Amino acid sequence: MELEWIRTFLVAAEEGNYHRAAKRLHIAQPTVSLHIRKLEQAFGVTLFEKSGRTVELGTSGRRALIHAKKLYSDYLESQEDLARYQQSYDETLTVAVSPIVALTFLSRWLETMQRTTPTLQFNLLVVDSADVVQLIESRQADLGFSRVQSTSKLVTSAPLYADPIRFVIPASDVDHDGPPPPSPTFSRRIP
Repeated sequence: MELEWIRTFLVAAEEGNYHRAAKRLHIAQPTVSLHIRKLEQAFGVTLFEKSGRTVELGTSGRRALIHAKKLYSDYLESQEDLARYQQSYDETLTVAVSPIVALTFLSRWLETMQRTTPTLQFNLLVVDSADVVQLIESRQADLGFSRVQSTSKLVTSAPLYADPIRFVIPASDVDHDGPPPPSPTFSRRIP
């Protein structure tokens, strides 16, 4: 059994049409038919029910799809793992980070982590601050950096540093003998 047959089966199942599957895979439509036929012979079942130009998974096809997805996913995961190993990475850490943190704090943190743990690879997800907690809760990210305090009971968050913001205006606009100017009021939605 060829792994390419599995990939063709997965795409054909998504597309519901051999012609569209062929286009997406950049192969000829007869090749899609051949891959499916070979896979059906290997499994000993009929995978698709044909209706004109469309195809639908039959009962056996739906059951085979579960196994094919796992098989292909394991194959892709093994490729990634071996690629990391060749680059001397032992582990990948997925980090969710807000855009402002990515532009300011993140580079210093990554530099420190690379110095202390050179075999650790990082997968960065730059998302809105509000989405960082959701990615951690759903385990799509291992850790995150956000500018928004979390109220979720499923995660732990702690402030890393205080970032004071100063109001700055030209000195000529301030009356040094009188009272200080009124405090400005700003309204801004924080990402």
